[in-house]
Amino acid sequence: MGRAVPAVVSPLLRIAPHGPLPDLADGDAVIFTSEAGVTAWAALGGGAVGRAWCVGARTAAAAQILGFEVAGVAETADALVALVAQPGPVVHLHGRFTRGDVVGRLQARGLRVSGQCIYDQVAQPLSDEALGVLGAEGAICVPLFSPRTAEILAKALPTSLRATLFVCAMSEAVAAAAADIRAADLRIAAAPTGDAMRKEVANCLTSRHVT
Repeated sequence: MGRAVPAVVSPLLRIAPHGPLPDLADGDAVIFTSEAGVTAWAALGGGAVGRAWCVGARTAAAAQILGFEVAGVAETADALVALVAQPGPVVHLHGRFTRGDVVGRLQARGLRVSGQCIYDQVAQPLSDEALGVLGAEGAICVPLFSPRTAEILAKALPTSLRATLFVCAMSEAVAAAAADIRAADLRIAAAPTGDAMRKEVANCLTSRHVT
């Protein structure tokens, strides 16, 4: 039986919904590339209008709860670009910070796709508890789930950093964004899913004897 490992939770960003919502007609399709998009849509008073193309099972489940008909689910935005088959109109409901040019690549395929920013990913400072851990000797496993959080952490790390960091990135894109983090090791999850990240973190804790 494994031993308990202390965890410090210090969110690096906050989702801040903002309008206006796009004017969608019944039957129009949307693209959600994260669960945050679904949450922001609902917070702004949006309801289900038609089909939704989603990145990730959690995103798809959240869209279904709102009443969308999930037309397709992909593990990554790249895979979703290849999957979307509806000629249009389709609206990508995204955050202020985006990657992969989903709209442009779908338009290049001849699809009628537009984008609408409905939330911001506001950077948050590291908590006092997190700064205390980073400023002390010891090994720390750091899971990073998005390129945005990787970039925020790289800028937020204290100059007095004494801890040894072992980073677990959810994808190649997250790993690339974490390049400036002073890490002893950087692992990439086998798939961009919550289950794969849990396994990678468990492997990190076991193999690196993180305390």
